[in-house]
Amino acid sequence: GSAAAGRPFFLYFAPHCPHTPAMPAAWYKDACAGVRSPRTPAYNHSNAGFHALVATQPPISDVDATLIDDLARRRCQCLLSVDDAHAALVVAVKEARRWESTYWVVTSDHGYNLGHHRLPSNKFLLYDHTLRVPMLVRGPGIAAGDNPVLGTNVDYAPTFLGLAGLATPAAMDGRSLLPMLVPEAREGELPAPTRRHVRAERAALSRRPWRADQFFQYYTQGGPSPYHPQGCPQTPGFKPCEGWAPGSSSEPNNSPGDLNQCGFPEHEALRGTVRPLDDYSNTYIGLHCPGCIPGDASEYKYGEYQYVCSSEEIVARRCFSSIDTYQLFNMSADPYELHNVYASAPPPILAALKARLRRYYPCRGAACP
Repeated sequence: GSAAAGRPFFLYFAPHCPHTPAMPAAWYKDACAGVRSPRTPAYNHSNAGFHALVATQPPISDVDATLIDDLARRRCQCLLSVDDAHAALVVAVKEARRWESTYWVVTSDHGYNLGHHRLPSNKFLLYDHTLRVPMLVRGPGIAAGDNPVLGTNVDYAPTFLGLAGLATPAAMDGRSLLPMLVPEAREGELPAPTRRHVRAERAALSRRPWRADQFFQYYTQGGPSPYHPQGCPQTPGFKPCEGWAPGSSSEPNNSPGDLNQCGFPEHEALRGTVRPLDDYSNTYIGLHCPGCIPGDASEYKYGEYQYVCSSEEIVARRCFSSIDTYQLFNMSADPYELHNVYASAPPPILAALKARLRRYYPCRGAACP
């Protein structure tokens, strides 16, 4: 292959694990015995200040908690096989004598709910337990230690292109992270095409500084909630509710986890509370703002929710003109996002956050911050 022949190569490894049903290999079925869902203050928390998906969730029952912990444990067991695969890739790259010249990036696309804000699984939310992901990078010129750069998933593609010495297309969202990852003093360690890219991007920062906030957007995939007045209509070919209907705790091999249906599984087992994981109320744009407002060092999370947005409006970027719900969390005082303080926030803070949010939506490519 390319590595053995000395040519550059790119490998993208994306295992399905730990997506549900997160079934472990037989040799790991007894691993992670003490693992359960983290009982942070956000676990089993909801109130009327949230949008309908969270505000209407019933409390987590003892059976729900058992099933959620089972899922957390299976995810841990399943990830042990991902570790094995990662280790095998490391061995293969070293055997090809390309280890020291290879850039290695380990990251994810999203976090996860495991009972937090009463959602027993899945992602989709604006809150940190579903948004924050790790990103580990090693390779020539990369500085060791933590890096505070505010990156998002749209920055992956420009960064990978930059490693190959390719410019980011003007229409592509996101920016190359490399100028923040490679100190100027270590540019000499980079391959020539990568070095040219890093120097060009570093020079561009004087004209277009790196963002001081992070933008998020999501369009619901779940259809109506079982709690919505229109109910959850079902046909054999269309099951619109993304719902939680876990199976057996004592028989994890027969536990389907979260299912795209509103009813319970048909087999005899422990049965969790049926609840929506996504619904009509969960379309939003949002902003993470860590000290981004001049004169205010607080860390904020701000979101605007519009319950109805057509496919045509989504494609044309014409949503969010009629907001149904606003959310604001002062994460300096409330790091687990428990209390929506939008109604009591000072008007200048709200105006600043709204203006910053609208710099991102509906921008495109290089026009974005």
